Amino acid sequence: MKSLVHFIALSLLTSACVYAQEISLFNGRDLTGWSGLAGYWSVKDGAITGRITENKALGGNTFLVWQGGALENFELSFRYKLIGENPSEFANSGIQFRASMLDPGKFDLKGYQAELDNGVLHPAAWPSMANINGCLTDDPPGILLCPAGEKVIAHSGEVPGKDMLSRYDAAGTLGTRDSSASTYKRKDWNEGRLIALGNHIQIFINGIQTVDVIDEGHRYKAGLLGLQLHSAGKQVRPKTVQFKDIKLQVINASITSNTGVATIQTDPNQPRIEVLKDQGPNALEWALAPLDQPLPPDIRQNLTYLREDLLDEAKQKPKAGTNAYTLGSQLCDKLLIAIQQRGQASVQAGYTAAQADADVRVSSQALEARRNYQMSWPQFARETSQREEISRQQMSAAELKKEKTKVEWASRADVMRPILDGLYRQFREAMR
Repeated sequence: MKSLVHFIALSLLTSACVYAQEISLFNGRDLTGWSGLAGYWSVKDGAITGRITENKALGGNTFLVWQGGALENFELSFRYKLIGENPSEFANSGIQFRASMLDPGKFDLKGYQAELDNGVLHPAAWPSMANINGCLTDDPPGILLCPAGEKVIAHSGEVPGKDMLSRYDAAGTLGTRDSSASTYKRKDWNEGRLIALGNHIQIFINGIQTVDVIDEGHRYKAGLLGLQLHSAGKQVRPKTVQFKDIKLQVINASITSNTGVATIQTDPNQPRIEVLKDQGPNALEWALAPLDQPLPPDIRQNLTYLREDLLDEAKQKPKAGTNAYTLGSQLCDKLLIAIQQRGQASVQAGYTAAQADADVRVSSQALEARRNYQMSWPQFARETSQREEISRQQMSAAELKKEKTKVEWASRADVMRPILDGLYRQFREAMR
């Protein structure tokens, strides 16, 4: 239950934090506000560009470091493109955050890293990963804190005998490992978004959430922000990595007393169409959440208000095209339907659990009655082990009956997810 409670902290419109005004970290012309290793970073075609060539190899990873100071709680959005100019098309990069400087001369950072990858790197240490694009690591040395598509509670230390794998407990699944990989645009621009609130970290790639992790190890609380140029070790693998549209919102976060997790609030003056664009993935995850994960009590009301506000905004002061508002309203409707169906499944699960418990009680009473009226005490004593086995089997059957409804809901959620994901992508596309 503790792991589930942690994830309640980041809901659609919980009123506990306030976003500062969004600022752009890149002017599109030069590297003002950034510092990095000379000769490797430049601005090309309106984008920050890091490049490794055959004649300009890199002995170790290096970063272009933002000079705006240490960041703690924030939301960062950006676009990135990875081009592998080598036979294997290797082109790995990442966003380093809450980092410290290991070597100022080499601009080498240590901290959390939102991994960015073009899908050709498959580390043997992570055999379960179809891709690492959008996962979270502690780098260096690159310890995996949360695989793409998962919700986890990360702990301090590593798993013995498994290189580069942290200790963590599964807290559910986002179901996005494959969908996030399938929406990656090779040799083209992709969208990234990173939210860091207390020890709660979320990563989104092309509008799809890839990571939801609570770091109970509290590895990094505040620090530098950097863009990675990955060296690929001793091998010389020419490549180009590019970033643009880098936008930052610092979050004034309050920490809840019982969980230690920061919560989030959108700016009340923010256009509602932008609220849905930013918070849609969170709302989708709540709508499809497992039945044993409690939801914020006001999420249905918030979505209803948001839908009505969208209709009003579309008529009075539209901030986007007609199609965007139409798709946004449809998305809210479908999210509300999903939450309603989840509620019905939850009620059914409660009824099924009560019925299963009642069946066990009735069976136990029947066994007691048989003992009292149909057999002698010596006979009862001889059959004790057999009767205990019967009771154990009945308890197991009851637990399976309880779990069946949860499994059925999970299957229904898997069917609804691609529909909601698709509608959200259409909505974001209409917002361009």
